[in-house]
Amino acid sequence: VIDLLMVSEARQMASVTHKIRMELLTVNDVYLLSTFRLPPKQGGTLFGLYSKKDNTRWLEVSVVGKINKVLVRYLREDNKLHSVNLQHAHVADGQSHTVIVRLSGLRGDMLSVELYVDCKQMDSSVGLPELSEIPLAEVESIEVRTGQKAYQRMQGFVESMKLILGGSMSRVGALSECPFQGDESIHSAAPGLITSFLLLAGEQTKALVTQLTLFNRVLTELREDIRDQVKEMSLIRNTIMECQVCGFHEHRSRCNPNPCFSGVDCMETYEYPGYRCGPCPPGLEGNGTHCADIDECAHANPCFPGSKCINTAPGFRCEPCPRGYRGNTVSGVGVDYARASKQVCADVDECNDGNNGGCDPNSVCTNTLGSYKCGPCKSGFAGNQTSGCIPQKSCSTPTSNPCDVNGFCAFERNGEISCACNVGWAGNGNVCGQDTDLDGYPDEPLPCIDNNKHCKQDNCRLTPNSGQEDADNDGIGDQCDDDADGDGIKNVEDNCRLFPNKDQQNSDTDSFGDACDNCPNVPNNDQRDTDSNGEGDACDNDIDGDG
Repeated sequence: VIDLLMVSEARQMASVTHKIRMELLTVNDVYLLSTFRLPPKQGGTLFGLYSKKDNTRWLEVSVVGKINKVLVRYLREDNKLHSVNLQHAHVADGQSHTVIVRLSGLRGDMLSVELYVDCKQMDSSVGLPELSEIPLAEVESIEVRTGQKAYQRMQGFVESMKLILGGSMSRVGALSECPFQGDESIHSAAPGLITSFLLLAGEQTKALVTQLTLFNRVLTELREDIRDQVKEMSLIRNTIMECQVCGFHEHRSRCNPNPCFSGVDCMETYEYPGYRCGPCPPGLEGNGTHCADIDECAHANPCFPGSKCINTAPGFRCEPCPRGYRGNTVSGVGVDYARASKQVCADVDECNDGNNGGCDPNSVCTNTLGSYKCGPCKSGFAGNQTSGCIPQKSCSTPTSNPCDVNGFCAFERNGEISCACNVGWAGNGNVCGQDTDLDGYPDEPLPCIDNNKHCKQDNCRLTPNSGQEDADNDGIGDQCDDDADGDGIKNVEDNCRLFPNKDQQNSDTDSFGDACDNCPNVPNNDQRDTDSNGEGDACDNDIDGDG
């Protein structure tokens, strides 16, 4: 007999699983005996043998309270899980029940499962597949789980659970106080039925005698306990009567109900009025019976000037520091705390906030206590806080000269100054970059604020092209592009250098293709067009365009 509720430590677990394996190789019957209490319609797993590696069920007994059945699942010899449904298991009703699940025929050819509830057989199933043996190599990985520790937790309370390896129903009945009227031998129509019945009757008689003996012993002990209880009650009754004759009266506590202020302790005394109250809670003052709030703001003035002190009951709190100051917020209870925890606020330097206090970046910002003020523009700048402070321009000093180091400064007639780049440099004068081909456009793009066209990168760095023409808009100027119109035909072979014409159509066989010929059907290599109407003189009926 194995008490499953006592198996908890890993050392015990290994010993129990090894014992179960060894016994199952020799016994013919296994019994699970359990007493438990389940709430209505609830259930869970009573007992199970599982693999620690992957939670594989080797043997499991569960209660399904909603449909009143017990489910037995075990691993067959082909390593497939087999389920047996045992009906009429009315155990999920909030009452305590004793259940016996019997597996018989382990060593025979016919495995069967029987269900007993409160000493009555409720269901059985025969002709089941054989149970798989536990391999010796896997004994260490097999774990016994019961009730709350099982794969599916039990919903109620398990009072006891035992696993009986071998034996008969009569012996199991003796453990569960069930005087079975028949044993498994009665249900098997084997030879020697009467002899087996007589042997069973003898065993049951012994079990009954044992139970009656135990019951008689319990009744004797109970009778002695009742006799002692009667004596004690009689003594207590006499004592109460004597006290009443002597004028004994129940003591009434002066502190119940508590006459002191809420939260103040009350202590009974022999002096009038029979009690004494403790001190008032922090933040309050009085005699303990009556307590009033202390105004910490009036007594200690803990807040920074400009921050309002708010008295609470009990305690106080300070508003945040005034604008232009930074510091802590203070709150607490009691005058002593208020005096020791003054609010400290420090001036904020607005001019050092990274934004010049909100003043113009090129002006003077002056920090003051709790504030700041904006002043005039800095040296070298002109303007005010409204229009802004802009740099003063002048050709006289290097600090006020707005021109690039590779440019020159010039005075205009209207008093303004202008900048231009030196020879070999290009740009807007304020910014100049190198100009290798001297066409007025820099070799690299320049970061000019006014987006001057002469700040754009030269599309022919080594070939002068002041017009920056680019027929195919490929970023390479026509002067240095070997295929200016981008039609895939080089300029030296193209009959229209600036007009894309992949087919090179030329109807009049002159030097110009039809795409750019002002007289596509009349040869005219000079392409003269006196009136500039797009039609060459060679094919124009009105050459001068006078009508």
